[in-house]
Amino acid sequence: MSVKSEQAHDDYRNLFDPSTLADLHDLIPVGQAQLGGVTPGGNDANVPQIRKMRAGDIAFFSGQGFGVVA
Repeated sequence: MSVKSEQAHDDYRNLFDPSTLADLHDLIPVGQAQLGGVTPGGNDANVPQIRKMRAGDIAFFSGQGFGVVA
């Protein structure tokens, strides 16, 4: 998955419980969104920050000479 490409929610239906999928459809009714990801880090160092994330938060994704604020 790449932050540069758009993917349809239904392509990943099997990864979400029905409630989360319904929330995605409510938030993004067109059925497509840019996807990015984070890793838990060594010894789960990033987990506390990940748990604080909420809808509407600003995120910066970078890698391989590419960066985007979302």
